[in-house]
Amino acid sequence: MPGPDGHPTLIVTGKVTLPDGRWAIAFRPSSQVMESDPVRVVVDLEATPDVNPESDPATRDVRGQWRSEAAVGSVIVMCRGTTLTRISPVETVH
Repeated sequence: MPGPDGHPTLIVTGKVTLPDGRWAIAFRPSSQVMESDPVRVVVDLEATPDVNPESDPATRDVRGQWRSEAAVGSVIVMCRGTTLTRISPVETVH
């Protein structure tokens, strides 16, 4: 089953724990390949102030998808230069 427009698509779902719950998060639309064997991709989260802030650490569900020709082994999730988590396994739909 191909991804959107018939292109291979990397699909990432997982959980990210933030140092506090003051932020709403979403994946930025870009990604970069970090290593080639197995392929690891780095993605950034966009953090914006949350309308219902929590002061304690908060775990959030995340989901994103990108065009990807490679079979990706894992995705490293970063926000503002800090690694938050590594999600593995991930799915590439061809």
